Amino acid sequence: FVTGDTASFAVQVNNQPVFHSIGTPGPSVPCNIPVLIGDMVDVIGNWSPPVPGTFTGRNSYGNTAPFATNIEGVPHTLYRQGVQNDIGNPAWVPGTQYLYTTALQAGQIGRVLMHTSQGQTGTVFATATAVGNGCVAEYASIYEDNLAFDLSNTSLGFQFLGNGYAVLPGTAAIAPQASAPVVMGDDQVLQFPLGFAMPYPGGVTTDVWVSSNGFVNLTTNALNGCCAFTLTQFLTNGPVFAAKWRDLNPGAGGTVQFDSDPANGLAYVTFTGVPDYGTTNTNDFQYVFSQSGVVELRFGNVAPTAGGTGYSPGSNNLDPGSTDLSALTVAITGMADVRALALTTASARPIANSSLGLVTNNLAPSTLFGAVLLGFNNPALDLSGFGMAGCTQYSDGLAT
Repeated sequence: FVTGDTASFAVQVNNQPVFHSIGTPGPSVPCNIPVLIGDMVDVIGNWSPPVPGTFTGRNSYGNTAPFATNIEGVPHTLYRQGVQNDIGNPAWVPGTQYLYTTALQAGQIGRVLMHTSQGQTGTVFATATAVGNGCVAEYASIYEDNLAFDLSNTSLGFQFLGNGYAVLPGTAAIAPQASAPVVMGDDQVLQFPLGFAMPYPGGVTTDVWVSSNGFVNLTTNALNGCCAFTLTQFLTNGPVFAAKWRDLNPGAGGTVQFDSDPANGLAYVTFTGVPDYGTTNTNDFQYVFSQSGVVELRFGNVAPTAGGTGYSPGSNNLDPGSTDLSALTVAITGMADVRALALTTASARPIANSSLGLVTNNLAPSTLFGAVLLGFNNPALDLSGFGMAGCTQYSDGLAT
């Protein structure tokens, strides 16, 4: 605690924000959050300075996770959780920038004092639970947050479609290169000329920016992306391809080569034997850029450690969630995201003597009318036969 700090708290239950408090001058704030058996609860707390912003929150640390404990006499295991912002910043949106990567669940846990109590015997809380998925979402990005990299000796082809890519799995091998390795140290970004102009969704580039941590940007980039796959940077910092984005260190071993073949409209970025930072785990992969706009990620023997793989336009894009790229048959990315239609409650749960608002989100600007059906049962009716592919009816409408 530093003079002028205020306490900030954020709580999620089952990935849904239920409580957010900022500007508390003392170390605690009253709340009453019902938690049911089987719920996953995230509790974030920190001290914020008088002018909060990104990464300005502070905390002290206690036990190392995973940590076994008892809550109301029931055994629980606590894991480390985090958020890439100061939650006391009024600009922070509850439910965003949470870090769920398994690799980050270990380590010291920030100290947040929490009081619990059991409900009265027989007490049943009314809850609001989302059912199903809205339709139809479209995403401009695709990625896998690999907990254990499993794409060795395969390839991914990004076929340029003008407004996006068709992503296809393959088995193209790394093309050997004879050029002298470039001098690249730890956490460094270098710019290289392709030798030709290459189109990508939304623009054309003549250069690439290569990070020692395994990813390549198609527009100016000075962020090295240390020290793990950083989803926020991936989705916001310009068009980027990631073969294996993690803390790599070419300064400790292996080579990085850049080769341009303008006569054939090709350019190569090749990582050979580059180790994970502080280890002897080595990684072989290659980027192939084509004057036609096609981009290939080719993998040799890649260490089965955590890392991010994929593509994003990097223009504040939506998170499509991690995709198992080893099981991919084909995927299409667009140039812009389309949010799925959604129905949410205006409060965390229905409470006696209060009203419960329902909010329809993400309506297209061309929408002419809407209707909300209320019912008692979920027919789970596939609406593809009505021309609504990918959509499902979740209410029988009998109480509308």
